[in-house]
Amino acid sequence: MFNLHNTPLPKTTFSLSQPQPRRWLSRRALAAFVVLGGGSLFVLALILVRAALSGRLAYYFLLWNLALAWVPFLCAYVVHRLPRLPLLTLFFAGLWLLFFPNAPYLVTDLVHLRTVAENRFLWLDIVMMFSFAWLGAMLGFLSLWLMHDWVNRAAGWLSGWLFVIGASAAAGFGVYLGRFLRWNSWDVVAEPWELFGDIIAPFLSPRAHARPLAFSLLIAAMMLMGYVSLVVFAKWQREEKGEG
Repeated sequence: MFNLHNTPLPKTTFSLSQPQPRRWLSRRALAAFVVLGGGSLFVLALILVRAALSGRLAYYFLLWNLALAWVPFLCAYVVHRLPRLPLLTLFFAGLWLLFFPNAPYLVTDLVHLRTVAENRFLWLDIVMMFSFAWLGAMLGFLSLWLMHDWVNRAAGWLSGWLFVIGASAAAGFGVYLGRFLRWNSWDVVAEPWELFGDIIAPFLSPRAHARPLAFSLLIAAMMLMGYVSLVVFAKWQREEKGEG
């Protein structure tokens, strides 16, 4: 679907009109949508099965969190497919940045898993929670891959990887804002000044906010490690295919 490795040397200028337009839905892109859509239907089925067995609808909030995790992937896909419409591209790129933390946020929903003796559905809950976390991670990694390729083609290799590092750091801090301070992506419009105060507070007094910063770095490191792993595996697969 795209190539992050056989790229030209870094460029000194950034242009939104440089990348060539691409087909809206290639076979590989369709396969990605089928896999992620199938995974989403799978976790929905797990939620419904658990509700039927227990007599109550539990963990339904995970479906909303999963829907929010789809937003950055869809925004990144639009950005990747609309390189010659600068204003619209920047709009969706901004939406991607706002909603990107919602993807790794699903990983932190594992905190809701309770290993209590009276939980008759413990193993079902483990599979369900892990499946939601996996989907969130994949949606995040793939959306980052699309955005990385967009920046890479527009501004060069170095800018592309600097973007990946910055986006991972932003995602880590965004997960902290959502998990502990309960901010949402749309609060940048609903309550901008209150949100801005909570954003700058850790940087104005880092010692007093050591734990939030450490948590943010931990999530950022997880995102970066996972993403680099996928890039390396993809390159390995291409090399094996070429040798074969």
